[in-house]
Amino acid sequence: MDANIRDNVVVTDPKTLAEREKVAKDFVAQFSVKLPIVVDTLDDTVEKAYLAWPDRMYVIDADGKVAYQGRPGPAGFKPEEIPPVLDKLLGIASSAPVTPPAPLPPQLQRRIDTLAMRLELSEEKKEAIITALRVRVAALDKLQEARLELLQGAMVGRNPQVGMEDWEMALKVYQKTVADSDMALEKATKWSADARLRAALTGMGLIGNQPLLPMTAPPRPNP
Repeated sequence: MDANIRDNVVVTDPKTLAEREKVAKDFVAQFSVKLPIVVDTLDDTVEKAYLAWPDRMYVIDADGKVAYQGRPGPAGFKPEEIPPVLDKLLGIASSAPVTPPAPLPPQLQRRIDTLAMRLELSEEKKEAIITALRVRVAALDKLQEARLELLQGAMVGRNPQVGMEDWEMALKVYQKTVADSDMALEKATKWSADARLRAALTGMGLIGNQPLLPMTAPPRPNP
């Protein structure tokens, strides 16, 4: 790449571990890196185990266990999520203020408002529905991340059995999260005893274990 040539970081692909270590040392010297640098084995064991391609942030605790796993970068980088994890591991009370949830996108907020108006729902029930929406979106994001990791693992040669086990565990977590959300929403709105509300929530993908994005309509068949 032109940028690599300009910055003089073009190297021959190492054939031995010693050559790879020399590349790392040259990098540290050239760019005055102050952080500790570790070198992976030639078969990229660590990269495959952690799915670190293209970039990813991890926090490892004192027992060598993963305490935080970031999403694939650079788009998935959320460095602001790391300090609370470190505070917890170090037993430090976090002084960071609680950030209120971001407002819903206008289109989704209008749908919720319309639902509440037509079904004459209380403000408490409307807020419970919004909470269920947030829970489902977050759970689906995690499931999509696990699916991406499964695909990336297959592409970089990770043990497929390990990848499938991770995916199946993520799917179980998603299913439990969805079930717990349904129970919380039932407690707040009693949707099971309200046919119209149950139909509306089902159609909007907010109850039940449906393979639909929340708040989206199922695809219409072609005529």
